[in-house]
Amino acid sequence: MANYTGGSRFNYNAIIYHDDRDGIDKVEYKSPTLEPDDTDIIHEITPGQEYRPDLISLQYYSRSDLEWTILLLNKFDHFREFYVGRLIRISKLERMQGKIF
Repeated sequence: MANYTGGSRFNYNAIIYHDDRDGIDKVEYKSPTLEPDDTDIIHEITPGQEYRPDLISLQYYSRSDLEWTILLLNKFDHFREFYVGRLIRISKLERMQGKIF
């Protein structure tokens, strides 16, 4: 099984099963979920952050590799949904740890 970094969405979401047809163990990944919470921060996307969830991740988490958590929490499919003036939720890092990574 592959080793992923601490902030990887794949760390706690692996489903391992054995395929009897070919005798090979396989790994699938279920999508992690994170529901909005009253402790979430509401952030308005500024012109310098447009299409850049990595910059918002860096601002709130001091890491740019957690941008996927912002996409997940806000149910965005693509970074193009990050446009100027849009309000997004930012979850506290402590709340996410152990739930989605």
